[in-house]
Amino acid sequence: MRVGRPPLQAQVTTIPMTVSQNIKVLNAFPADYAGEFLVRFGHVPIPADIDPRMVHDIPSPSPEAAADIAATPLDMLKGVAFLVDAACPGLDMDAVTDVQVEYLYRYYKGVILPNSSPLAPAADGVRPQPAPEIVRIVNKLRNMPYLLRYPLAQKLSARDVRLPVVVLLPGPSLPGIGPRLPELARGHLVVAVSRTLEFCLEHGVEPDFVVQLDTYFIQRKYYEKLPPLPNTTLVALSLCPVHGIADRFKGVFFMDSFDTAVLKNPYRMRENGLSTLMGCMGLAECLGSPYALLSGADLSFPGDNRAGEYFNSPGAGKAVREAPPECIQVKDGLLVMKNRAGHRVSTTLMYLAVAREAAGYARDIENAAGVRFYVGNDQGILAAAIPTLRPEELAAAPPLDRRALGAAIDDALSTPEHVEMIRLKVDCVKTIQTLDQNLLFLEACRVRKEYGDLARHPIALFAEQERDFNLPEDPEIRLGFSLRIARQWRQALVQARNLALAHMIARHDGQIPLVCLPHEAARPFPGLKRLYPGFTWDVRPLLSPADAPLPDFPRAISYIALHRTLASWQVAFVTAAARDAYRYHFDVYGGDNLYYPGPEPTE
Repeated sequence: MRVGRPPLQAQVTTIPMTVSQNIKVLNAFPADYAGEFLVRFGHVPIPADIDPRMVHDIPSPSPEAAADIAATPLDMLKGVAFLVDAACPGLDMDAVTDVQVEYLYRYYKGVILPNSSPLAPAADGVRPQPAPEIVRIVNKLRNMPYLLRYPLAQKLSARDVRLPVVVLLPGPSLPGIGPRLPELARGHLVVAVSRTLEFCLEHGVEPDFVVQLDTYFIQRKYYEKLPPLPNTTLVALSLCPVHGIADRFKGVFFMDSFDTAVLKNPYRMRENGLSTLMGCMGLAECLGSPYALLSGADLSFPGDNRAGEYFNSPGAGKAVREAPPECIQVKDGLLVMKNRAGHRVSTTLMYLAVAREAAGYARDIENAAGVRFYVGNDQGILAAAIPTLRPEELAAAPPLDRRALGAAIDDALSTPEHVEMIRLKVDCVKTIQTLDQNLLFLEACRVRKEYGDLARHPIALFAEQERDFNLPEDPEIRLGFSLRIARQWRQALVQARNLALAHMIARHDGQIPLVCLPHEAARPFPGLKRLYPGFTWDVRPLLSPADAPLPDFPRAISYIALHRTLASWQVAFVTAAARDAYRYHFDVYGGDNLYYPGPEPTE
C-alpha cells in the first residue's frame, strides 16, 4: 500500500470477508457436505452427483502423490474434506499425510490467508474487495523517523558477516537450550524474536539481533519492560510498530522499502509476511551464515489443546500419553498429527503451512547462499529435510570477535537509504486532502445517524474487516471507530509530511526550530542527534512568568508569543517535555506545521 495514495474512492459495493476455516478428515462421505473439495484415499463411496472436478481420487497414494495436486483456491473456497478408507489394505499413511500437508498448505495460502490479511495476494474470486490496512499504514507513517534514518538489510548483507547463527523461537522445546545458551553465544550470533527476547536475557545473553515481522500493535508489549539493548540490532518489516521501541536498540535494518516510489530500492530481505521463522531464515541468508540452528521451531504443541503452545504457556511441559494418529486428524479446530519423533502433537493450519514453506525456504537459501539449517531436537513438525543437530555438538565452535562485528554493523547502519523527500511530502499532502473529504462524509453520517452508505466506504469497510480490535457489529460503534482511526491516520500523515519537509530544509543547510523548556536548552539532545544526523537546530526555549527569575536566553519565546511564532515557521520540532508543559497551547494551536519527536531516547 502506497503511503501517498490509498484507494479511498471505492466505487463498488463490497461485502465483509466471510470465509472461515473448514477442514474435515472422515472415513465416509460427510452427511453435512457443503461443497468442500474432496480428497479420497482408498475407495470411500461418494454420491454419483458430486462434480468430478471437485474430487481428487488417490486410491493408493505414493510418496510422489503430493506433486499431482491440481486443485485451485476457488476449488477449495468452501473447505477441504479428506476421505480416508482406513480399511483399505496397504494404504500408505505417510503418503496420505504428505498429501494432506500439501493440500492444507495450499488451502491456507490460497484461501484462508487472503481472507484474513488484505496484504496477502489472492486469486480472482477468492475474497471480496479488501479495505485499506489503516493500522499498518499508520504503523509505517509513525515509523518514518526510523525509515528515513536507517538502511535496508541489504547494507548488512554487503558486510559479508559469514558467522553461524542460533535462532530462538518460542516453541515448547525452547527451554531445553537455556542452560547451553551462554556457551553457544560465545561462538554463534544469537537471533531472538519478541517472544524470546526476555528468555534470552534471563539466561545472561544479550542477542545480536531481534527479528520483528508481526505487525500487530500488541507486539509492543513484549518490549515495554526491557532495558536498553545497545549491543542488539533490530531487523524489522517497515509495517511493524517499531516507533519508540527502536530507540532501545543499536539501530534498525529494515527488510523492505516502505514505498518503492520514494525509496527506489527493490531489495527485500527474504520473508513471507506470515511467520517470523521465515524472517529469521532470511536474516541468516542476509548474514551469509554457514549454518543456522533453529531452536524452539516446533510449530506444534503436545496434547490436543493450545495450553502448551509456547515455551512459557501454562500448559507447557505436560506429558502426553495418547498414541499419535496415523495421518492428520481434526479435533476442536486443531490439527492432530505425529511430530518428527513420532509423538502426538497438535498444530494450527497456519503453523502447518509455515512448516511446509520452511522446508522450501531451507532448500532455496542453501542453494542460493550456502546456509545450512538445522533443528535442535525432533519435537516439532518441520520436515525431515531439515536435519537435527544437537546443541551440544556445537560447543567447540570458535569464539566470535563481537568487537569487529559491532564495528561492521555500525558502519552499515551509518548510511541511510536515499529517499525522494519532495515526492514523500507531496504524497502525504494529497492523502491528507483526500482524508479531509472522507472525514466530512463520515462525520455527516454520524450526525444524521445514516449508516446505509457506509457499506461502500473504504474506511468504514476497514472497521468491518479489521483484525486488531474485534469490534462489535454495531454500526454506530463502527462509525465512531472509523472516524477515530481516520483522524489518527491524518495525524500520522501530517507528522510524516512535516518530517519530510524538515529533511528537505536540513539538506539545504537550513536550521530546524526546536521548541523546548528552559532546562532542556543546554542539553545535547543525543536522541535527536542519533535519529537526525546532519540537522542543525535553532533551539528556542519557551518561557513563562513561572520561570522567574527568567533565564537569559536570547532565542527564547515568550508564552504569549507562542502561537504567532509557531505560525511563522514552515516546520518546527517540539520536545515531549515542552508539549506536556504547554499542552493547552499546543492542543488549540491551529497549524499543522509542528513535529513531535516523542521522549528523548535513552542512549
